[in-house]
Amino acid sequence: MKSGIKTSEFWLTLLSLIGGVLVGSGVLTEDESLTLQEAVVALALAVAPIWQYIRSRTAIKVADSGK
Repeated sequence: MKSGIKTSEFWLTLLSLIGGVLVGSGVLTEDESLTLQEAVVALALAVAPIWQYIRSRTAIKVADSGK
């Protein structure tokens, strides 16, 4: 099992908390927060397929190296 800091859940929770603190403290307006949220979601949707491809290629290479 991965340690907490190495999981995507940790980083997503941290980003959510930071966003909440920035909005709550008045550093960001709600509109700016929504724009930032949309940008983060777009980035995650762009990176997810690439990450999955890298993981599958790594699994193939590890399997081939064990032969």
